[in-house]
This record gives sequence, C-alpha cells and structure tokens, in this order.
Amino acid sequence: MILILFVIFILFSILNMVIFHGSVLMGVLTILFSIGGIVLRVGKFGLPKKAVTAAVIGCVLLGILTLCGAGLRKQSGNSIRDYEDRLYTVQKLLMDGKLDKAVQELKTLEKQYGTDDNTQVLWALENLVKENFEEAYVYMNQVSDKQSQLYYAVMERICIQDPSDKSVGRIYEIYLEAAKQWPDWTHMQKYAGITYFEQNNYSGAQYYLSRAFAQDSTDYRVAYYLGAVAYYQGNVEQCRQYFNEAIKLGADDDTCAEILWYMEQMEAR
Repeated sequence: MILILFVIFILFSILNMVIFHGSVLMGVLTILFSIGGIVLRVGKFGLPKKAVTAAVIGCVLLGILTLCGAGLRKQSGNSIRDYEDRLYTVQKLLMDGKLDKAVQELKTLEKQYGTDDNTQVLWALENLVKENFEEAYVYMNQVSDKQSQLYYAVMERICIQDPSDKSVGRIYEIYLEAAKQWPDWTHMQKYAGITYFEQNNYSGAQYYLSRAFAQDSTDYRVAYYLGAVAYYQGNVEQCRQYFNEAIKLGADDDTCAEILWYMEQMEAR
C-alpha cells in the first residue's frame, strides 16, 4: 500500500508540472521524497519504521501543498477570465443601449472585484451614452493611468461627441500627448500633425504627419496635409508630389477641391 502511495505521488507530481504547469519545486520535492520512501521501503538498510513513516508524511504534506497551489492557480485563472468576460458584457450592453442592465452588471462587477481603471472607463462610457459629458470627464479624471491607450481613446471619443467649446482644446491636448507617449500609434501621429497644422505650427505638423505617413502610406488625408504643409513652407515641388500622391490614393471630392485651390494659388504666384 505504501509503495502504491509513493507511485501515485510521483505520477501526480509529473502531471502537475507537465500538464497543469504547477509548481516545479513542489513537484520535484514530492518526487524525491517518494523515491526516497520507495528506497527505504524495499531496501535492506535496517532503518526503523519511523524513517519510512517520515517519508510518507513528507510526501503527503508536499502533495497537499502542490494540490492547494494548483487549486489557487485555477481559481485565480478563472477569476481573471470571469473579470474580463464581465467587462466585455458591460461593454456589449452599453453598445446595445441596454443601460439599466449595464449599470446593474457594472455595480455587481465592482462589488466583487473592486473599482479600477476599467470600471471608471465603463462608467464614463455609460455617461457618454446618456450624453452626460461632464460626468464622463469626472470618471475619466479618476483613471489612474492617464497615459494608457485606453484613456486616450476614450477621451478622444468623449471630446468628439461633446458639443461644448472647451472640448476642442481638450481633444488637441489628447492628440499631442498621445502622439508623444505612443510614437507607433499612427492615428495619434496623424491627428497631432493635423492639430499643429490648424495651429499654424507647420514644422510640428510636418514632424507628426511624416511619422504617420511613414507608418501608413495609404492614407490620402495625411498626404494631402503634408502637401498643404509644404505649400506654406514654400516647398512647391514637394507640395505637388504630396498632392499628386493624395489623388492617386483616392482623395474624395472635397479634398480634391482643396488641392485644386492650393494648385491655383501656386500658379498665381
């Protein structure tokens, strides 16, 4: 019976480490104690039964610790998945306009897992759906990581929908901060460049628009703005190149009309 017990401990430890990715240290110790117990049990060392008993007790304790560790890891993994699933559920309810259910689910989520940046953002989105823009800003101000992509993306969305005059200044700040913080985020590079262009800061506009175009050379709006920047900087040849590129990339009628205006101004000089 003791030998069978030791063999079971060995098999359990191997399964725990290989299949369930459990604690390697606990698994190895259990195996070593089990092998030691087998040697003591079948060998003729003249050792007292207490030694074998100690080996059995050691295996039992290590087995319990290994099992508990596996259980905690499983529970933790399930908790993370449950948390993420419920975040998605709230988002889906908000998108579907089911605000009452979204609020109820969000309150339950916070009660179980506490308040964090994700729940603050969801409360902000809930207020955005109801067009309570100031409340949405309040919740976003409580987000701890104000340099995350999530924060910038949601703040941009709120500012775009907010009809108040101060939303313009806010969204400009968002674009410039996000572009500096996330240099590979093409969307923010593009709109930081457009922001500088609208502020008549053509060197800043050229810097960010060039970064955006290097990351995505298929955006005709970026090519158009680079052409406009070149126009104001007096670089006629570069201006024509970017405008032609914008047309090749499928510029819409309004953009083509703006390009034509710039071309006529250059011809008139």
